Parts: sequence; structure tokens; C-alpha cells
Amino acid sequence: MATKEKPRRKLALVIGIGKYDHCEELQNPESDANDMSSAVESIDFNVTKKLHLRRAEMQHVLIDFENSIEQDDMILFYFAGHGIQWENQNYLIPKDTLTLNGAVLNRSAINAQDILDTLSDRNPYVTIFLFDCCRKYHLRNPEVDARDPDASGSKSVGLKAMHKAGSLIAFACAPGTIAIEGKGQRNGLFTKHLLKYITTANEDIRMILSDVTDGVIEESKSKQIPFVSVSLSKKNIYLCGQQRNRPRKLEQDDMVLFYFAGHGIQWEDQNYLIPKDTPTLNGAVLNRCAINAQDIIDTLSDRNPYVTIFLLDCCRKYHLCNPEVDARDPDASGSKSVGLKPMHKAGSLIAFACAPGTIAIEGKGQKNGLFTKHLLKHTTSVNEDIQMILRDVAKGVTQESKSKQIPFMQSQIENQRSVQRTNRISINRSDSSQLVDFHVYIIPKRTWKNCQPLIENEVMKHVISAGFVPVPESLTLDELRQYIIDICGEESYFPKKFIYLRSVGRFLIKVKHNEEKELKLKNFQPPMTIAPEIYILEEHYNDDSCISKQRTDFLLRELSISESLISSQSWIKSIDGPSLIYPLFNHYQLPRIHTVTRTLSKNLLKLHQEQERLYLYQKQLARKRREIENQHKKEKAVTIIRTASRTYRYRHYTKQQQ
Repeated sequence: MATKEKPRRKLALVIGIGKYDHCEELQNPESDANDMSSAVESIDFNVTKKLHLRRAEMQHVLIDFENSIEQDDMILFYFAGHGIQWENQNYLIPKDTLTLNGAVLNRSAINAQDILDTLSDRNPYVTIFLFDCCRKYHLRNPEVDARDPDASGSKSVGLKAMHKAGSLIAFACAPGTIAIEGKGQRNGLFTKHLLKYITTANEDIRMILSDVTDGVIEESKSKQIPFVSVSLSKKNIYLCGQQRNRPRKLEQDDMVLFYFAGHGIQWEDQNYLIPKDTPTLNGAVLNRCAINAQDIIDTLSDRNPYVTIFLLDCCRKYHLCNPEVDARDPDASGSKSVGLKPMHKAGSLIAFACAPGTIAIEGKGQKNGLFTKHLLKHTTSVNEDIQMILRDVAKGVTQESKSKQIPFMQSQIENQRSVQRTNRISINRSDSSQLVDFHVYIIPKRTWKNCQPLIENEVMKHVISAGFVPVPESLTLDELRQYIIDICGEESYFPKKFIYLRSVGRFLIKVKHNEEKELKLKNFQPPMTIAPEIYILEEHYNDDSCISKQRTDFLLRELSISESLISSQSWIKSIDGPSLIYPLFNHYQLPRIHTVTRTLSKNLLKLHQEQERLYLYQKQLARKRREIENQHKKEKAVTIIRTASRTYRYRHYTKQQQ
């Protein structure tokens, strides 16, 4: 097996300078640097971002970045700002550069080639430079007549090409041209397209820059053409590393599983899998428009996998008939198209949905075909040989179809191989010593003592055996749980939820849930124990048979009512109304609770809980009764007032009439 490569460090230095003291200011570099920093950080680069640096500050940043580089690191350097070429040297312009006159650039600017040379001396895996320089207007030397192409100032037309082994340098524009600044936009044209493609997963950096170049050329209508200088000796330089779901190359000793569902046909002793665009099932064209199944298995087997498993749900109803051939003529050439014939290859296992010469039943009205339906049911079986799984599948299909469809399996796996499933199809090597048979015991509920909480080892006389589980000793108790459920959980007496117990001295005690992820099975087999055994107890089981005095006092304190409502003589209480039967517990009888039997203790607690509930319900009824009475009084008072008012108005009216 190929060894897994150590993850490679990815370092990025991002600099943006737009607010110049003496040169023309640029509007995009700050946002360019911010966005580029976020983009490369999202693909796991360790980013150093700096804005509007003076020359001394920029030198210190470059030195610190250089010192952080280790051998085999991936290096990315991005710069947005003014850039200029003078006497075959490229200079990046810091914030405090006084002038773009070439005579002072060596003292006031930063030599880009020196940066590349210095970083490359640290032997990185690859060095990538991205320059968004040469922006419009800033390269002109005002002291030189631009109309004179031979004038010395005309050399200041942008950054020239740079070279270094193991490096890739991308410029925003071609040599001798200028970059278009994205006026009115957040980013410059080059950076805009860089941001669009740089986070593409599983894409070589050269392909990314090719897409960037196409985008810039198209948007600028060929006014700006990015330029890339490549001196890379390595292939497949991915800024965004390969994703896990990307298929990897088949290697020796891998396990291979191939599943196909669709039309399958046999023609002239060859098996063909039918793609979507196959125009006809006529055998004359199958070799050109269909896929030869035997070729697939031969090709895969040439890579020397540990085992090759083919699952073919083909030969579905009706699709094998050739309409150009009279089906009544058994000797017609078209009658050969009756399904996939047996296939052979050493180290392979091929399972067909039906026997040779028959057709598979398609699950009309169901989500899956009959064969696949039973495959899904059994293929996740834990610690089960793949041949046993397929026998269970064949049995299920045969029974459900009433023998109308009988799956067919052809195995040429070497006898010493045992192909098994855990969470996914994997191989359990012939070395059976890797597995340990753990005996699983269920502790009876009646033996557990919650008040201590433990039981003595003597309880082993009463345990129930749930069977044994063959598992690796490296598993934790938490990982073992699913194995136990899958293998032993079908029994009616097996608890739906359970906790583990561990033998410590003369007792079995509970294993806490957070300990299940730490304790490994090697702690439950010799020499740590007499035999490899696992004890389980039904979870959330509370035995009230043993209640301590402190526990009883606590419950009664929580459930007790006010002293003013407790009477040692009375079993009837009244609250603002007729008496209600309410059996109150005698406070002075509490010490006697601990001398009664366990059953009486349990019943007394339930009785006290019930009387508390009745008391609260009685108070609620009394409160409602008072509210109703107050409402009646208010309504009666309103009626009296209204009657008096009407009487007064009537008398007053009568008096006026007289």
C-alpha cells in the first residue's frame, strides 16, 4: 500500500499598497489584498497580510516571512500596487518612495527578483508569485518625453519577465503593457478573476491561471493580456488540496467493488453493459456502443487488487428482446440476448441478479429492484463474509419472488481470504488472532442495588448469556456497543438500552458514558480479567427496593406541605368551603418509616406524593370558587345599581310630567 504523504504547509504573504505619499494613489490594492487574503486563507494557507507599507516596514515583513519558511513548504507571494522596471530589474514600489526615477529606485524600492531568489533559497516545494502591478498611468516618467521611444525613461513600462527554478510568476499584463485598474469596482481586473478561480479544488495552478487569462482577455477585449512565467519541475500543483471524495488511483492490494444497475445483454459469448445513449440492442453494434463487462473485470484485475467484487443488477424484464428477431424462433440469432453469461477471473466474486439465461424482476412501484433491495438489507452486516451475505441475498430474493428469480454467484476468491463488512466493505485478513471472542452477559435487574450502586460478583450465578461477539481488542466500549446490538440485539430478552459494568475487586460497578470512549477491550480480557467477558445492565433501571434513610428524608422534605396544614390527628381538611377528604401524613410518624418493609416504604412515598397533588388541586379549586363568588358579587352589585338608576330616572320623568 502506498504511504500517506505528510500534509504540506502552505504559507502566503499578501501585500497591498494604494495610498502612496508621493506617487499616484490606487483605489483597488487595499480591497484586492483583503479579498486575496480571505480567499487563500479559506484553502488552508497560513496568511500574512500587510497594507500600505513603507520601505523599511516592507523589508522587515519580507525578512520575517523568509525566516518562517521551511523546506518543502508551498509559498505564495501576492503584491498589488505600483511596479516598475529599470535597467532589467523589477521593483515593487513602497508607500514612501519619493519618485519613480530609476536612479534612486535601488535605494527607495524593493527588488522583486531579490525577493524571489531569497525565498527560493529556503528550498520550498514551490514558489508562486502573483503581481497585480503596471496599473494605468503610474509608469510614465514625467521628466521624459513619452513620444520619444528611445528615451531612457521609456523603459519604465512595467515589470519584465522573471525566472527561477521551481517557481511560477504571474503578471497582470504582458511585458511592456499596463494593467487596467478596476475603476468603480472593488477589485482590479486581474485580481477579480484570480479570486474567481484560485479556490478551485483539485485544479493545477497552471490551469487556474489559464482560466484567469481567458477571463481577463475576454473582459478587457484583449486590451490586457496576463503573462505567466513557469519554471516548475513538479506536476499537479494544487493550491486547494485534493478533496476526499475524489477517486484515487487504484493500487495493489486494494479492495474493489463494482456495482451496475441497468440493461445488460449477452452477444456472441460476450457480456455488455448498456449505456444511456446506446441506439439499439442489435449485436452488430454492441462492440462499439456498449461496454464489455469482461474487459472491465480484466482491466481492474490487472492492478492486482486484493479482491474484486462485481454486483450486476441486470437482465431486467423485457429489455433483452430484439424486436428485429422473431421471438418464436429459438434458433434465431437474436435469441442469444437473454442476459449476462457467467464471467471468470481469479481473485474475483461476481454476483448476478438472476441465473444465466433468465431475467431479473424489476421492482415496479418500489424504490429498488428486487436484487438491490436485498443487497441493501444485508450488505451492512457486521463481521459477515461477503459470500455469506450474498447467500442471504439469494435466499431472500428467491423467497420473495417465489423462485421466479434466483440470483447467481460465481466466486474465485482464494480459500484463505475472508471478505467481511464493518462500516463499509473491508477485508479481514486470514490472521484470526486479530479478533477476540467476548462473551456478553446480561445482569438481571433484580440483583442491582441502586443505593450503593454496585453488585457482588456472586451474581454471576444468575446472569443471562447473550452470546459472543468477535471484535478487535483495539475497540473502545463505545465502538463495541453497535457490534453487540447488531449481533445480540435480535433476542427478545436483550435490553433496548444498556450500560456497561466493570469488575473491580469483589463487585461490579457502572462504567460512565464518558469512560466508554476511553476504555478499550484489552482492559476486559486476560490478564486484566479471568476471561474476555462483557457485562451489561439495562439502562435507566431504578430499583426502589433499597432506599436509604437520608434519601427518604430528602424526598419527604421536598414533598412535605406547610406545618400549619399538618395535623397528627386529622385526616380531613377544609379550605374556604365544604370539607374534602384529604389524608395528610402525620409528621411525627416519619421516624417510623425506616422500620417498615420495603414495599410499605415505597407505598408511603407514593401516598405522600398523591396527597400533595390533591392538596394543590384543592387549593386551585378553592381559588376558582372565590373568583366565581367575587364575579357573582360584582354582577349582583351592577344589577342593583342599574335597577336603582332606572327607578330614579322613571320617578324623575314622572315628576316632570306632573
